Amino acid sequence: MKRVFRLASVLRVRRVQEEVARADLLQANREVGRAWTDVERRDAYLESRRGGFTTGTSAAFIGSLTAGIARASDLSAARAAHQLAQDAAADRASGWTEAAARVQALESLEERHRAAVRLADEAAEQRAADDRSSAQFVARRAAEETE
Repeated sequence: MKRVFRLASVLRVRRVQEEVARADLLQANREVGRAWTDVERRDAYLESRRGGFTTGTSAAFIGSLTAGIARASDLSAARAAHQLAQDAAADRASGWTEAAARVQALESLEERHRAAVRLADEAAEQRAADDRSSAQFVARRAAEETE
């Protein structure tokens, strides 16, 4: 039995792919956090301006109302960006899960290979011990017959 696991290079590549997928997931999760911070910031600003419409002239009121609508639109866009970031993070999480499954499958094969090598080594040691024992038995028997 060959002592070297034939898929060792494939396993190394799969481990690197898993690490890349993990890094992508971490980056996507950071993006989710940034997007959520932006949503909270915009929401807090909009909440602080609630009821703050200028009641002076009609032009000032319309300007104030338009600015409020624009801020609400910004909040809506931030929520949409947050949702997109969450979707991207979910995609990255499934990619990492798939990469981890591929690594786990190869690691299982590697462990089986190690176990087979270990069994082959133990069998070889047992055969060697049996051969020594047989040789000693034959030598003792030959010595007894010559006496």
